[in-house]
Amino acid sequence: MRLTVLHPFAAAAERQDLYASLERLTGWDISLVVANGWRNDYDRIQYAARHEEFNGSIKALPVLGSGNIPLHVYRARLSHEIAKSRPDLVYIYHEPYAVATYQAMVGLPRDVPVGVYSSQNIAKRYPLPFRRMEAWVYRRADFAIAVSQSVASVLAAKGFSAPIRIIPFHVDVDLIAPGPSWPGATSPLRIGYLGRLVQEKGVQYLLDAVARTPNTTVCVAGSGPYEPELRRRADAQFTSDPGRVQWLGMLPAAEVPNFLHTVDVLVVPSLTTPSWKEQFGRVVLEAAAAGVPIITSDSGELPTVALSLGGGAWSVPEGSSAAISSLLSKLAEDNAFLETSKRAVREAAVDRYATHAVTCRLAEVLGEFSTS
Repeated sequence: MRLTVLHPFAAAAERQDLYASLERLTGWDISLVVANGWRNDYDRIQYAARHEEFNGSIKALPVLGSGNIPLHVYRARLSHEIAKSRPDLVYIYHEPYAVATYQAMVGLPRDVPVGVYSSQNIAKRYPLPFRRMEAWVYRRADFAIAVSQSVASVLAAKGFSAPIRIIPFHVDVDLIAPGPSWPGATSPLRIGYLGRLVQEKGVQYLLDAVARTPNTTVCVAGSGPYEPELRRRADAQFTSDPGRVQWLGMLPAAEVPNFLHTVDVLVVPSLTTPSWKEQFGRVVLEAAAAGVPIITSDSGELPTVALSLGGGAWSVPEGSSAAISSLLSKLAEDNAFLETSKRAVREAAVDRYATHAVTCRLAEVLGEFSTS
């Protein structure tokens, strides 16, 4: 089968691992169309690179509005560029409401099946003309892949009538694996945060929890506009022992496994806003693959993901420093509980979210809708 995938963010080599795995599993001829010069969440430009195990073609196209997920457009006749590979199936790894999704689908031959991806778990009503573009995409698409059941429900509620299949995020459990001292416990308990430093990520409640929990330290890996306020809070809370908080800044993807080897538990304390809630929490899977237990808030999909990770991941009410502190205390005081939790999350990550397991599901779904 000839499969063409439009995946704007797959200019980054690490975002091509699933397609390399799909290529190995199926033998399909896979062509990637990516956004060249994409501005990521940390305001860094990503030019097209190649994953060392991906052998298919990569077409890197310039975009206008780089970094703007819903509004960016390609500086090319996108459907024409996609059709050049004479695909048996087109998969657009992009939201149905995004302008580039509409741009990709307009002009595609009607006999070529096309599917879209979604992780939007809030039913939003967009202004014109975007609402009409989204409705047209709904009518044209032959299938959708949703990252969770709640996302599938949003698609259905908004009128998507074609088949919807659920495929979660994946994690490379060989690349991200337990460190050499795993699952041993340490003292003090080393707590980690990995992500953007914006108010809705709730890091302020993590700092509060650490301040009230003896025998703990926290390492914050990330950057963002809320960092100065978080540092002010930390300076006020840890005046007698400022070394309990470390600030690492944004980490390149290649350094994430090493970071996870340095922590005993990861906290994801996200806060729901009127326009956003956690859609899955990729960092949760990365921590689980490294055998690091996770405490999450109950924002969006986080409780469902935590539940799927067995006895080593827990969700607590949003904004509850006390609930986070209670779990941190138990982990700090009970080494056997900590080590058991580490083993549980690693096992669940391998069983449910390993790249090979998700690849098999993706191959099944794409094969279902192909004309080949």
